[in-house]
Amino acid sequence: MNYFETNEKNDLQMLYEFNYCTKLFQTIKQTPEKCHIDAIANKRDREFAIEIKHRFVNLEKYQTIFIEDYKLAQLMLEYTVNHREPLYINFLADGCVVIFNLAKLKTMPKQRITNIKSEGYGVNQCQERRFLLSLDDAVIYKDNLIIKPMGQCKTKQYS
Repeated sequence: MNYFETNEKNDLQMLYEFNYCTKLFQTIKQTPEKCHIDAIANKRDREFAIEIKHRFVNLEKYQTIFIEDYKLAQLMLEYTVNHREPLYINFLADGCVVIFNLAKLKTMPKQRITNIKSEGYGVNQCQERRFLLSLDDAVIYKDNLIIKPMGQCKTKQYS
């Protein structure tokens, strides 16, 4: 199993375990390999398109989390065409889970061109476009409990 396959498997396993504790979704199905969306989930009459990321940072390190432009575009197309709510779920090193419903953002994401070190490709990816999502627009969980609902400003420290 290569680097990317291992990451995808681990990310999906984290989502399954998180969902087991939170009951956020009724069903979760993995999408085909090399799809920009990692999973499709549902709860009652709502469907969700999900991109999953495991970040090796703690919640308090940044006020934003980035998403690649093509992933944001794919999730929004899924919302527009198939009416699946676009969720961007980030599992952080400190055990926090940060969830953005991209259809409900209140803060316009800032664009940033950045250099990213790719462990999978073993190179630095130069001039990659990213969008920075404000944590104010996220729901944040810690130990499977909501510590910040969507829309509440992240003005205090969470632990």
